[in-house]
Amino acid sequence: CINKGQITGTGSPEGRKAVLGKYTLEYSDGDNIRYEYFTCRKDALAAMEKHNGDVRLREATLEDAYMHFSKI
Repeated sequence: CINKGQITGTGSPEGRKAVLGKYTLEYSDGDNIRYEYFTCRKDALAAMEKHNGDVRLREATLEDAYMHFSKI
């Protein structure tokens, strides 16, 4: 990954996603959208219960890896 001309990470796309985990929990904290990453679906489902409102569980994507490692 490259962000503003700086290398932010290397490796295969699948390897970059695997570092985060298989599942992405996406939720709003009121002003911002937040993301949490989990390797275990059971843990991700348990975390969903802690958040109110708009919560979404999905498989992690390469975009998630880019945003995470680029600190966007």
